Amino acid sequence: MSDWLPVSGAFLCALLVLWVPGGLVVRVLGVRGVLGWGIAPVVTGAIAAAAAMVAPALGLRWSAWVLVGATGVVLLLSLLVRLWLRPATLPSSLPPRRLSWAVGLSTAVGLAVSFVLGVARFVGAVPDPSRVAQTYDTAFHLNSVQMMLETGDASSLHMTLAYPGQSVSFYPAMWHGLVSLIVQVSGVGVAQATNVLALVVAFVVWPVSLAALARALFGARPLLVGLTAMFALLLPQFPVRLLSFGILYPTLLAYAFLPAVLAMFVLAVDARGPRARVLGLLLGVTGWGALALAQTSAAFALMFLLVPLLFHALAAWSTEARRRGRRRSTVVSVWVLVLGAAALAYALAGRVSTIAAMRSKVDWPETLSLLGALRSAVTFSSIDPVIAPSWIMAVLVLVGTVAALRRRAWRWIPFGYLVLLVLYVVSRASPAWLRTELTGYWYGDAPRLAGLLPVLAVPLAALGAVALVQAARLLVARFRPSWRPTGAVLLACGLVAGLVGTLLVSRMQPTEDADRWMAWTYRVDPDAESSVGLLDADEQALLDEVDEIVPEGVRIAGNPWNGSALVWALAEREAVFPHLNMSFDVPRAVVAERLNEARVDPTVCEAVEDLGLGYVLDMGPSLWGGDPAGRDARFGGLEGLVESGVAEVVATEGDAELLRITACD
Repeated sequence: MSDWLPVSGAFLCALLVLWVPGGLVVRVLGVRGVLGWGIAPVVTGAIAAAAAMVAPALGLRWSAWVLVGATGVVLLLSLLVRLWLRPATLPSSLPPRRLSWAVGLSTAVGLAVSFVLGVARFVGAVPDPSRVAQTYDTAFHLNSVQMMLETGDASSLHMTLAYPGQSVSFYPAMWHGLVSLIVQVSGVGVAQATNVLALVVAFVVWPVSLAALARALFGARPLLVGLTAMFALLLPQFPVRLLSFGILYPTLLAYAFLPAVLAMFVLAVDARGPRARVLGLLLGVTGWGALALAQTSAAFALMFLLVPLLFHALAAWSTEARRRGRRRSTVVSVWVLVLGAAALAYALAGRVSTIAAMRSKVDWPETLSLLGALRSAVTFSSIDPVIAPSWIMAVLVLVGTVAALRRRAWRWIPFGYLVLLVLYVVSRASPAWLRTELTGYWYGDAPRLAGLLPVLAVPLAALGAVALVQAARLLVARFRPSWRPTGAVLLACGLVAGLVGTLLVSRMQPTEDADRWMAWTYRVDPDAESSVGLLDADEQALLDEVDEIVPEGVRIAGNPWNGSALVWALAEREAVFPHLNMSFDVPRAVVAERLNEARVDPTVCEAVEDLGLGYVLDMGPSLWGGDPAGRDARFGGLEGLVESGVAEVVATEGDAELLRITACD
């Protein structure tokens, strides 16, 4: 824990960056309480991502000042919207002051429990904030941040790290832009800032976002909102698993935003008065844009979740229309028109080249039988590798589902959860054409879809817990009729029971399995012989020396699969091959294939000069012990450089070596 204390300033910076800009905007718009806290980071993300795309056109370098200026512009627009929609607020009807305090207090208790337990788990797995995840996507995400810091460009349209030579390449860059801001403001390194933001997103943004969704779904019910926040980390599928899989930082951010964005659409349907509905819809659409610029697949997840909400809205409208005497034919016509338009929009979207390309990217095979996939989903053993079932949470979700189905306003929630279950089962056990059509947005990758289950499973589990508490109260009252506890006593008893249950579940096998995988992801192996990750201790030590040996502006080559790609983010010396799977322009192709022929092939030194290349890192074994697809074999020209007289060793740590290219002097 002591190693994390020096980055406490970065932690504070992350909180300020995420909540202040968006918080000011939603406050001006009249969004109050838990809802405001939940949607604020989403609005911040939307402002930051949009500003990062506009800044290059204005000749501005990406910085905190750009975010400040963009926030000022959005605040002015928000004032105009507020004047137009006044007196609309969210929530559209405020509960009594005492009840508002109860909601706030119970939510604070739930958030505090989640934060303490979450930080303890993360710090236990990642004892040093400078550690990096030993996974496939780590180099891409960290180097993208370093690229932004050096170029001053954080636009999602200019994510060219894996495509050198291109001027335009789209990749949702919100995560990387936020990390770069934390680096600039706090002064910590890219690795530390990445881990700090991961901690904040997983253990602050996600629970607050879930609490906002619970407030929108269930109204001002203190115990329901508080328990939803408290249960936020009890399912291993998210966020802990996505801190050890991929590593999918943009997906982590987008999924953490998703409940709050869904909450805005729920309020747009259920709010009282057209102006409040417009406000909810405005924030929902803004959130949808934020999801698209955080990780586009989450925007499609929201669209799937809006289908049952659309049915709920149509059902509510139909009831009101019949009450006002509208003809049955009119009601049916509206249903046909709305649902037909939605189906047509989905079909037409498939003709858009970008969306069609996403649907076609199913890289993962069918892995389970239909029954096995369903069993793994409903028992929450649905991650890779399959872990022990979370029976307590499964029972709570089942009880919550029954409770929701008994109440008209909540009936759509189990169907929304069913949509997520179907998507997961399709990814695990369905024909290729169906996986392509429905789950291509996630590459047909089951762990990414499993990570969506907690979005509605956690609120349903909280609803199930409250139903059990109420059943216990009725049982006690049956045997002790004179016992009539106050609302405050019931709330306290419910929170205590929730705390005991949370502590119990957090010590059970599924949680321990997820934590063990997280610790394994962030391990540092002692030497090359034991390492199947990107970096071992010797290689890390060598990277710590690079900036003292290699002059600024000189690039370094190396097989990115052996961890050398991280030299850019960790030593601030640009890697010629900054990602494990990237396109080669001509100079890079020459270096990757024939650098060891520099003494006999003059085109090699021409490529070296074009790239500004001066050094090579030889970091030993590849990730996973070698890429199953053979992509780590594309760098044969980087082998045998000393033996061929092309380079000399200038630094070593264990088996790791830094070489200086001498053949092109």
